[in-house]
Amino acid sequence: MVQFSAEANNDKNPVWVLKLPHQILKQKRSKHPLALTKQTIIEKISEEIEQSPLEAKDTIEYFLEIMKSTLASGENVMISGFGKFQVNEKAPRKGRNPATDEEMMLKGRRVVTFKCAGILRDRINGEED
Repeated sequence: MVQFSAEANNDKNPVWVLKLPHQILKQKRSKHPLALTKQTIIEKISEEIEQSPLEAKDTIEYFLEIMKSTLASGENVMISGFGKFQVNEKAPRKGRNPATDEEMMLKGRRVVTFKCAGILRDRINGEED
């Protein structure tokens, strides 16, 4: 099955797009075709280690809760072979309201950054042994 559809581009003129069968299937499978969702992780864990989906969901939820509470307390999370989630302090800075063009001071805040482990970076780039 081949599908043609009109999609608007930046000029707001429709552009006809040809979608092949594998693209149509990917599109219907997930709302986020380029993202691994929590539900997909739960399904994969459930299948791989033969846990019920409920047990796999509880495991993932518990793991994520540990990560969230650790990061919220200001500590970093390092997962060997995967990477490091780091909490950084951002200083207060000047900003501008785009609607009124009024300048203002934005408060300092904490942000989370991720630094990929070398092993994972190599794997992503196809350089694994």
